[in-house]
Amino acid sequence: MENASKALLIAGAILVVILIIAVGMIVYNSSRGTIDEAVSQMSAQEVSMYNSQFTTYEGDRANASQVRSLLDVIQTNNKKNTNTTAKTVKITFSDAKTGDNFSKTTETDAVKAKVISGKFYTISCSDDEPADGLISLVTITAKN
Repeated sequence: MENASKALLIAGAILVVILIIAVGMIVYNSSRGTIDEAVSQMSAQEVSMYNSQFTTYEGDRANASQVRSLLDVIQTNNKKNTNTTAKTVKITFSDAKTGDNFSKTTETDAVKAKVISGKFYTISCSDDEPADGLISLVTITAKN
């Protein structure tokens, strides 16, 4: 009789442990969506902060010193992210009047040499890679 009561106590304890584990799994599964959403929002904020260093220069009326500053920012970014190709920013530069054209280059010094003081430039930033959200292409076009 004594062994039977101990067996019932052990079985009851096992059932309680199984019940506690089941409740824990239910709570985890219900909060998992919220946790994933918070992580993706944080990632979106990081993307926004990364992109803002380039988008501040966007516009139709950038002067030569603003273009050179942008090229310095791109050069610093590319040096800092040499191991991360997703964060490498390429430059497309065109000046129809002088015939200078660069297509998807990372050579900021070569582009900087073609920027002429007194001219205005149109700067646009875009995501050249599919769906990662990071700016990877800056297009600089000289206005005639």
